[in-house]
Amino acid sequence: MSPSPGNVPRTPDRKSSSSTLLDAFRILTSGRPKSTSQAAVHPPALTPVQSVFSKGDVTKVDEVARKLSGNGSSSTGDTAGTDDSAAALPSLTNVVGIGAPELTTLIPQLDKSLPVAQRIAVAQKISAILDDFRVSNSLAIWATGQDLLLHDSSNVSRVAHTLLVSCVKCSDLSAFERACFFESIQPLDDDRHIDLRIQALVEVTSNGRNVESLELVLAPYLIRLLQTNFEVVTSHRKREKNPKSDTTIAEEQSFANLFQFIVDVIKFNAKAFQESDFNLLLDEVIAICKRTTHEADIVSATNVINALMTYTRVSIESIRPCVELLSDIFRQLGTLRKPTWAALSNILRSHLGPSAVQYLLEILQSAHTKDAKPNNTVRGAMVSLAQLFKKNGKEGLPEVPLMQLLPATRSALMGGDRKLAVDVITMFAGMLESEVLLEKLKEQLEWGDFVDAILTCSKVLKLSAAGQNETSNAKIADPPTIKSPKDLDLPSASTAFKEVISRLTAAFPELDLIHKESVVYLFLQLGLKLSDDAAQLLIAHCAEDRLVYPSNSHWPDNCRELVRTYLHDQSRSSHLRVLVANILREVYTTVEVLSEQSASEFALLALQKMSDEQDAVVLEALSSFAVTLVSGASDALFDSILGIFRTTVFQKRNSVLPSQNMSPTLSALSVGFAPQSQPSLCRVASKHVVRMFIGNANRSADKAEKLFSFILDVAGSSDCAIDARICAVKLIFRLRATSDYAIYIRPLSESESIAAVLCRTAETAQWIQTDESSSRDGRNVSSGSMQSKQKPFNVKKPVPPLWFYPGPKGLPEEPPHEPSPCLFSYIDPSIESTEEKRTALKMTYWLEKVIDLLQQPETDWEIYSYVVVHLGAQISNQNLFKGAIPQIKFLRNVLCTQIRNSTIREPPSYTSLKKGDVAVCILHILTILVSYHEHFAKSEEDDVVRAFIAGIGHWDRTSKWSIHALTVCCHEMPLSVSKLLDNVIQKMSTIITQSQIAIHILEFLVMLARLPQLYKNFREDEFKMVFGVSFRYLQYVHDKTEKESSASLQPRTGRAAMRHSDSFRELKMLSDSDARPSMRSPQDDLPQYVYALAFHVITFWFMNLKLQDRPIYMGWIAKNLTWQDRSGKDVNSDQGLVTMDMMDRVAYSDRDETAADPHFAKETDGEISQRTWIVGYSLLTIETAGRTGLSQLTRRRPSGTKYFSYRPTLTSPPRHQVPLTTGLAADAFYTSSYIGVLPEDVLQEYYSSFTLADPKSERPIALPEEEAVKRAISAFDRNSTVDGHKVGVIYMAPGQVHETDILANIRGSADYTSFIDELGFLTRLKSAQFNTQGLDRGNDTDGKYTYCWRDRATEIVFHITTMMPTELENDPRSTKKKSHIGNDFVNIVWNDSGEAFKFDTFPSAFNYVYIIITPEVTHSFADMRKDRHQQTFYKVQVLSAPGFPEISPAAETKVVSAKALPAFVRLVALNASVFSLVWANREGGEHFSPWRNRLREINRLREKYGGKKGSVGSSPVPGEVRPSSTLSASRERGVSSLVNRASLATFNSDNMSRSSLTPSSAGTDHGD
Repeated sequence: MSPSPGNVPRTPDRKSSSSTLLDAFRILTSGRPKSTSQAAVHPPALTPVQSVFSKGDVTKVDEVARKLSGNGSSSTGDTAGTDDSAAALPSLTNVVGIGAPELTTLIPQLDKSLPVAQRIAVAQKISAILDDFRVSNSLAIWATGQDLLLHDSSNVSRVAHTLLVSCVKCSDLSAFERACFFESIQPLDDDRHIDLRIQALVEVTSNGRNVESLELVLAPYLIRLLQTNFEVVTSHRKREKNPKSDTTIAEEQSFANLFQFIVDVIKFNAKAFQESDFNLLLDEVIAICKRTTHEADIVSATNVINALMTYTRVSIESIRPCVELLSDIFRQLGTLRKPTWAALSNILRSHLGPSAVQYLLEILQSAHTKDAKPNNTVRGAMVSLAQLFKKNGKEGLPEVPLMQLLPATRSALMGGDRKLAVDVITMFAGMLESEVLLEKLKEQLEWGDFVDAILTCSKVLKLSAAGQNETSNAKIADPPTIKSPKDLDLPSASTAFKEVISRLTAAFPELDLIHKESVVYLFLQLGLKLSDDAAQLLIAHCAEDRLVYPSNSHWPDNCRELVRTYLHDQSRSSHLRVLVANILREVYTTVEVLSEQSASEFALLALQKMSDEQDAVVLEALSSFAVTLVSGASDALFDSILGIFRTTVFQKRNSVLPSQNMSPTLSALSVGFAPQSQPSLCRVASKHVVRMFIGNANRSADKAEKLFSFILDVAGSSDCAIDARICAVKLIFRLRATSDYAIYIRPLSESESIAAVLCRTAETAQWIQTDESSSRDGRNVSSGSMQSKQKPFNVKKPVPPLWFYPGPKGLPEEPPHEPSPCLFSYIDPSIESTEEKRTALKMTYWLEKVIDLLQQPETDWEIYSYVVVHLGAQISNQNLFKGAIPQIKFLRNVLCTQIRNSTIREPPSYTSLKKGDVAVCILHILTILVSYHEHFAKSEEDDVVRAFIAGIGHWDRTSKWSIHALTVCCHEMPLSVSKLLDNVIQKMSTIITQSQIAIHILEFLVMLARLPQLYKNFREDEFKMVFGVSFRYLQYVHDKTEKESSASLQPRTGRAAMRHSDSFRELKMLSDSDARPSMRSPQDDLPQYVYALAFHVITFWFMNLKLQDRPIYMGWIAKNLTWQDRSGKDVNSDQGLVTMDMMDRVAYSDRDETAADPHFAKETDGEISQRTWIVGYSLLTIETAGRTGLSQLTRRRPSGTKYFSYRPTLTSPPRHQVPLTTGLAADAFYTSSYIGVLPEDVLQEYYSSFTLADPKSERPIALPEEEAVKRAISAFDRNSTVDGHKVGVIYMAPGQVHETDILANIRGSADYTSFIDELGFLTRLKSAQFNTQGLDRGNDTDGKYTYCWRDRATEIVFHITTMMPTELENDPRSTKKKSHIGNDFVNIVWNDSGEAFKFDTFPSAFNYVYIIITPEVTHSFADMRKDRHQQTFYKVQVLSAPGFPEISPAAETKVVSAKALPAFVRLVALNASVFSLVWANREGGEHFSPWRNRLREINRLREKYGGKKGSVGSSPVPGEVRPSSTLSASRERGVSSLVNRASLATFNSDNMSRSSLTPSSAGTDHGD
């Protein structure tokens, strides 16, 4: 390589040296003795260079100087030898420096005759002057003081060396002067001040640029100087403890300067040296590199080598050690890689490059032979070749033949050098990283050496790529610096090995078949050492090439290898192991056709270590694989698989924690909350056991039975994880039985509403948090102080629920749609079956486990809560527990005992639930158990009723549930309820202060009133207790209305007092109402319903009193229906007045149905005249035949209309009486047109004439005979005397879910037909004389018949869709049917569809309530045609429109027998209709009953025709009041308030007719 243009070296020609200079050298060196001391310094390999100067030589120089200066003559014998050179020597007289005249006086003072101290001082002065000024004859100065150079004193010697440097620097030297000064520098027997000698040498040669006259002696001297300087530096390094001391630093700097000087000499004077000189110099430099431990020395030496390679020609024999050295340096010293590679590159670019490459390959090839180079050399060769291969011919470097490199590498690795293996694997990583190099590798036909080298590295270094789940794209860094031969960079090797595997994996799809086989062979050999990506590739390749299928002769071994290496290696990634499991699953489909034994062995091969599995994902895959095996598995294999699962599920695991020991946050209770993030291993396995059961329930009775037993064990075992037990009970609680006891599995649970009680729904969980935060700000209205509305949310250890609604899919697999043909809940021994084996599941065991869970206090809360929520829904399916009646009875006993003794489970504190919440769930289960009452003894039925009574008022939330349960008991167990009814009423009377229970108590009493057989033995106290409950709630409504009216002008600060604490939907709407003050909440309308229910109770119970007892209660009831306003005046509401009117109407008669007779008089009776009066709170119309006085009286009262006939017993007047024809034509008296009796005459017969004496007393108000009056009376008559209700009845056939299909039904099942037969009475619609609630009465367009039901105060007309005409051609959507049921507030739906009914099936704005009746068991088509109505039970549930309060006793599903079903459903429908009327009118004001409407019509006529006197105003309910000042005296007499207000006067004789309003008990006080 040529030097840079700016530093072109000047190379003197050896042959051009002047003869004069040579002669001068002869003169100066003649007679010089050889120095033997110098020979010992040089190594034998170097040619000894004799010293030029000795102490004798100094004398000769002095003599020459004196001769030249004229100060003396040469000694004898020497004169002739100096003549030729005299002219070349400088004269002392000419030593003059520019600007330094003092030198002339100072130079003589250097004379050696003077004291040394003086000479030292002078030498220092001269050195300082020479540093600043240039002189023309510095050699003369040096000749005067040069003897100080070898002085024994180091300080003196250093001053002399300094003077030498100054003399050399101060003038331009001639060749002669350069030779003279070199002779002073050259001696090395004194190693002191080498740094100054080197500096002088640099100055003498002008930084190596001018070596004229020194060509023969400079190279040997430099070699000797390197040796000496290295020894000096090494000695200082060892001697100095501080490597950074000034002395050491100076010596090292001097050593570096020497190297740089050698570089400069080579650079500028390469041709002036012999090849042998460079070889010797190269050997010395290499020797220093091998001995030194300092990178600076190596850097300097590398520069020398680089210069030699650049500016000289070195033989191949000399270059080999150089290549070895540079390669080793390049490998070891990362900080020197750049300069080292530059030097090495110079060699490789030279003509010796190919030879150097081959030499490096030879080093590798012979590494394992007896001629092997040292390991470091081999490693250096490996790294250099790797770097050269990476360059790939760039930068002028030679290419490394890969076909030679790979075999050489493999051969080098045979020695087992671990460090070399690190270098090799690193090289391979870099090779595969480069696309270009990879392509070169692909060009190789055979990869045997490459693969073997990788395997050897993996084996020697014990490398593994396992644990790398994803292909790394990180580049492999250069090998780190290896600071000592003992270091082994295994992390780097591991990274490189992983990269090699990763790159081969990535390149695999693009390889040809031969290379793919090599890679597959490599991967197979590596086995456990493969990365996951590579292993995945290998596994996929094995599957793709069907190496693991029976078509391959080695498939068993290959399968075992995959299982052993990857599937059972739990350190592998889940994805990889799942991949193996899935492939085995696919292979099994082929293996299972070979033989049963092969299939069993193959299956157990994969599952044998499943119990040791700790990865949930892999366990999921293995378990899923097992599920596919079970269906077709032999009995032996099935038992083995089940045994593996049993070991897996029931083994002790550290990770299995009870739910209480988990520690998540309450955020899991928000909407969309999720259960614990990772399922336990126990649950993973249990889930697939559940899948096995679902898959085999309809296939194999034996397998299903064993699986069911397994699931039962999981559900009851405390050793299993809680989530696993939840998984098990989820399946068991979905088991049901059909009408023929066949087992089927419900896909969905049906207990969401009861789950809300324990806050296991998203809504309730979220509401708890909101309510808790808001409750802190709630004010106590009565005290005005800030108080918490409920118990603080004391969460000690919050946990996320393991189950909730809506949650993850309940079952891991969709169950069969058809019932099982082989699994049954009960096998009737009397029925012979020719079918396959039938097995009955052990439901008795299940119930026993349930009872244990309910009784054991240590039962986990998650399990306990799931059981109490879902048990009720399951036991409602009676056919499922046909064979478990003893356990059912025992369950009843346990629950009753817990309720009575208050030993119910206390919920954990972190749930913020109360004991009463759990009690609600227990009561729900007990309510369902009522349907089993036919299996209970009478005492057991009594026990159930007592338990419900105990639940009334015992806990905060149980009253409603107990009352609803008692409602069912009234229909199912009437004898027990009748026996304990007094206790029921007594308990209810004690909680009348709890306004939130008002609706439920009153609905119960309304229902009870329609079951007179239950209270036939009631005494007066019990009746008064019933009435007293109603009075209390009426008082509550009145007080609430008063408060609201007084606060109507103030902003709302609190919630309504009427609060259903146990109805989440009502609470939620209540809380939402604060944000919507403009809308009325359900609670605002509930008082209206309470008001209506209270009067219903009074009405129905009074009507059901014995006839002789009714007058006794009239005064007392009237008194309690009257209260005082703020002014102290007695007031009555309109509803109170009509109730009193009802009491007066029925107090003495149960035959109150009368009819008008339009032909009551004949023509002979005379012309008929008619008048109407307002008499009290009634309209009295009298139609009188004028001749005979025959009259028909129509008494229109608010509560009814009665018709009477009145006929005076006329006789002929006495013969002595004056004829009555005065003023009339005599013959007119005997004609029919004669009017002798007027209606007023009949009216006066009923009232005393004494009233004429008291003009202030109220008297009948005669209404004028005009059209307005007739229209008013006609409107009055259109108001029915009973409350009319309409209820739709809809039938859903199997599979029907759409409106059009449902409405098109023209008939229903046998059970449905029996139900509607008992729901009411079949009635002809045409010409019906009652309100048919919209059904056509003229043309049968809505059918000929319908069912109706009526009592003395209520009438229900049922709109039955199956009885209405169906004309699909003209009306395909059945809009006529929809026009009726779409406008019905309440509809009864008989659901035989098998699907859950959706509220929006019949879109309508008026449908508020659907009463869903569902058969408790699923019937086959044949069973539905049979009349099994009286033997079955039905689930009844009320679905309400959004925002509609849940007030029905069937808001939560009730199970009712077919016998009690019609009456129960009719009652629920009636109450729902009453409330719907109140609800529908909540925006416009209120709903007026027909009785109140009739009273309002009477009041309007009074106000219009009666004037202000005696008129009574009208105001709305419940604040509507009427003055009642005239009632005080009546209370004392115990008569009806209405009677006293209606009577005009007392009667004047005992034999006169009484007013129909006058009680027979007048004058007797039956009040309080």
